[in-house]
Amino acid sequence: MSVSLTRSDGVTVLTLTSDPSSTCPPLCQLLGSLCYTPALCSPSRLLTLPRRGSQAVLGSLWIMSGLMHASLGAILLATYGAASYQLMDTYFPVWLGVIFVGVGVNSIQTEKYPRPCVLLLSVILNLFGAAMSITAIVWYSTQFTSSRFYSMCNDDYYYWRPTPSPSPENVALKERCLEVRGIARALVYGVSGVLLSLSVLGLCVGVSSAVLSCKALRPARDKAGSKALLEKPRYCNK
Repeated sequence: MSVSLTRSDGVTVLTLTSDPSSTCPPLCQLLGSLCYTPALCSPSRLLTLPRRGSQAVLGSLWIMSGLMHASLGAILLATYGAASYQLMDTYFPVWLGVIFVGVGVNSIQTEKYPRPCVLLLSVILNLFGAAMSITAIVWYSTQFTSSRFYSMCNDDYYYWRPTPSPSPENVALKERCLEVRGIARALVYGVSGVLLSLSVLGLCVGVSSAVLSCKALRPARDKAGSKALLEKPRYCNK
């Protein structure tokens, strides 16, 4: 759809020409024509990525981190008493992994289609992913402060009650229970440590990818400004 504006004596005429071959309604075509800017969405020779292949590598790291977040987070959520209340109530690791995968796909698309609009979207998404990584670092840190599997050995809840002397069999079972609880707690701490490390990796990857996208946008803007300054005297002489 094309939009043209004509002004005459006190009258302004807005002409909208729809595309008959398009399946979108006229309102969607109008919004698309208003939002689409050729200078922002078209390929530009002035736009070059500072390090070819870096965005694809960073996008792959995003996707790997997202898949590991979703899988390890699902293990924590499926194990009773393994995840903290914040993680259990919000399913944070699962949808955080989905976000990381989406950011990684966008980074790979940025490497494949280096356009100003794609780079701008990459900067926004990578900064958002870095912010979510900081949130994940804070939330995963609670996994090491709160007690895990406290109700696994039920006698811990009734230590204040006077109980008769336990039999040797019960003492052996209690010691075995405490050993298993220690192993389970160590496994949970290990998984939480991996998730915490992946969150730190996501923070570094997000900041690096956003910086690379900004570096690619800045030279294009500087080159365009220099080209306009060089062409201005020629137009003035005419």
